[in-house]
Amino acid sequence: MASTASSSGLARLAFMRRGSRLRRLGCWLALVLWFVLLVTPCGLLYLATQNELQISLGELPGQTLRVWLVNESRLRGIAISSPSLVGNNSDGEVCLQTQVSFVLWMGEGEGSRFCDCFARDGDRWALTSTSAGECALR
Repeated sequence: MASTASSSGLARLAFMRRGSRLRRLGCWLALVLWFVLLVTPCGLLYLATQNELQISLGELPGQTLRVWLVNESRLRGIAISSPSLVGNNSDGEVCLQTQVSFVLWMGEGEGSRFCDCFARDGDRWALTSTSAGECALR
């Protein structure tokens, strides 16, 4: 009888340990979500006062994630510009594909894409070409 009670107690303890891992993961997930909810108004306040938020993603000129307010006479909303590194060709040229998207609550706007290609000039990057649409490495 004592061995039956101890084996059921061990099984219950093992279940509680597994449950505690799930609880711990759930608590961390809830904490991260709560932190995001608390920080969101701060980010929106910063955007409202500065009109633009920029996060550098690399060393190339224009390789920044940009979020800015659109306050035109017939357009109101938020614009997002996100660059992605396309690659380099045999000449060492690097191209940066930039996608511009709009979230407008007044008016209509279409997103666009453009491509800027750069070549290394000493310790700086020099712009070699700019084109609308997708990047096509030569």
